[in-house]
Amino acid sequence: MKRFVATATILILSLAAFAVEKQYQNGVILKNDQKKNTRVVYWAVDTPITKDDLYYDVTIELATKVYVARYTPRHEDDPLPDQWTAGSTQKVRIDGGHLYLEDSDGAETKLVIIKRRAPTPAEQMSAPPQPAK
Repeated sequence: MKRFVATATILILSLAAFAVEKQYQNGVILKNDQKKNTRVVYWAVDTPITKDDLYYDVTIELATKVYVARYTPRHEDDPLPDQWTAGSTQKVRIDGGHLYLEDSDGAETKLVIIKRRAPTPAEQMSAPPQPAK
């Protein structure tokens, strides 16, 4: 019985340790690229009827990495959030293949990470210095 209680306690504590949410970091938005994906909606007598789907590739620099993440608005007319301008500092959280940007009201926006890379020397020069830890 004692082994069962000890094993259950260790299991619960290890699950709680993995359930801790990752912390936010300060990231600098380097650029926003508006792009579109053209897809075929249907065919009308051998003629494709297409639709353009708008999305944004947002490039964000964290302490030692640069992430390119894709933001797809819910509706076609939705613009990119105002606070996501090039050079702005945002609170960023990385979790697996997703990047989360925290808005000023505390809401998170989920972006899909497309690419991870080291910053180029020009990007390192343009980014503000990171505070010492």
